[in-house]
Amino acid sequence: MRTGAHAVLMWAAACACGGGADATDPEGFPCDFEGRCPGHLGCDPATNTCVTVTRCSAAQTDCGGTCALVSADPANCGACDRHCSATELCVSGECKAKPSTMGCAFCAPGVACVDGKCDCEGRGTMCSILCIDQQQALGSCGGCFKGCTLANAGCRAGSCACAPGEKACASSCKRVQVDPSNCGDCGNVCPSGQKCERGACASVCSSNPTDACRDGRCWDLSTDHDHCGASCRRCDATQFCDAGACDCPGGTSRCGSACIDTQRDAKHCGGCNQACAVGEQCSGGACACSAGLTRCGATCTALTDDPANCGACGTACSSGTVCARGACVASCPLGASSCSGFCPGGRNPLHCGGCSTVCKVGDVCVDGSCADRTPALGCSTCPCDYCTFEKGWLCCLTDGKPDCVDALRCPP
Repeated sequence: MRTGAHAVLMWAAACACGGGADATDPEGFPCDFEGRCPGHLGCDPATNTCVTVTRCSAAQTDCGGTCALVSADPANCGACDRHCSATELCVSGECKAKPSTMGCAFCAPGVACVDGKCDCEGRGTMCSILCIDQQQALGSCGGCFKGCTLANAGCRAGSCACAPGEKACASSCKRVQVDPSNCGDCGNVCPSGQKCERGACASVCSSNPTDACRDGRCWDLSTDHDHCGASCRRCDATQFCDAGACDCPGGTSRCGSACIDTQRDAKHCGGCNQACAVGEQCSGGACACSAGLTRCGATCTALTDDPANCGACGTACSSGTVCARGACVASCPLGASSCSGFCPGGRNPLHCGGCSTVCKVGDVCVDGSCADRTPALGCSTCPCDYCTFEKGWLCCLTDGKPDCVDALRCPP
C-alpha cells in the first residue's frame, strides 16, 4: 500500500465475511501474517481484512471516494456536498458573495496580483481563488476540483493513471501480473485452484513456489518492493528490492532504515541528521536559502513581508507601518491578514499564511500553506513515478533536480 507523510487512510466497507467474498478476489479476505494485502488494498486493523483504501492529502477530505479541497471547492465548501451558488465563491470553507469587480481581494496568499487580477504566473491554473497544477494534483486532475475516482491512481499529465505494472479495472487499479481475478487483463479470472503468475494462469508459482508470503500470490520475490526475498519483507518506502534484498538507490545513504540523498535532503544535509534551518534547502550537501528567500544575517527571510528587512536586508519599516509585498505601507492590502508590522504572504516559511505559522525544516511555503518537500528518489527529472504513485505528490524541479512536493502547485 502506498502511503505519504500526510496520507489519510479511510477504510471502505469490506465483504460480508462468512462466505460472501469472491474466492478469487482478495478484498474482504484476511491480511497476511505481517498485516499486508495484495496490490494496493489496505489492512483494516479492526477486522484484519483487506479493504479498499482512499488516500487524501492533509488538506483534502474524502467525499464519497473523491478527495475534495473543502477550503475552496464550491461543490464541497466547508463540508462534502455543501454547494455554493453561482454568485458565490468558496473562501476558507465558507460561501461568500462574489464582488462585482473581482480584483485581488480574494487572491490566496502567495498568488500574484497582476493588472488587478489574481494571476498564477504560469504555475498552475486559477481554480476559484487558488492556483492548482491540473497536470499533477490528485484533487484537480485535468480540471478544477476534479478528483480521481479511480482508486489507487495518480495524476499524470492531467489524467488519472495507474502505476506501472497496474491496469485500470472498473473503479480501481489492479496488479494484473499477479491478480487471479484480473490475470493479464481486467476480468480474466483464473480457474479454481490456479494462480496468476506474470499475467498468465498457472498451477504452481515458479517465482514463489513455497508461498513465502502465505497469501497464495505469485509475487516476484527478487524484485517486488512489498514482498522482497524469502522472508517476504516489505522494503522501506525509500528502498527498492534487488535480487531479493532491500537496497538503497544509487546516490543515497542509509540513515536509520531510510535511504537519504544527503546532497539534497534538508533534514540530512551533508550527512545523517544534519538539519538545515527553516527556510533553507540542501544543495550539494550544503544549506542555502530556498528559492524566493534572501539571507539577511543568519536567517533566510522573504523580503516581501519582513518588517526588519522590507524589500532589502536592513530596511526596517517605521512604527505604524507594515511590510506588504516588499514595501512599507500604512496598512495591509484588502483581504490580507494583519500581524505586528507585516502582512503574511504565501512564501515565507517563518510565518506561512499566518502571523505565527512556522513551517518545519525541509518544508516550503506554497501559497500560504506549509508543504513537505523531499528529493525524488530514483528519478533524474519530472515526471517521477516515486512522486506520482508512491507518495501522491507533485514532482517539482529545484535547481534543475526533481523533488516531491505535497502542494497544489510547485513552488517558484
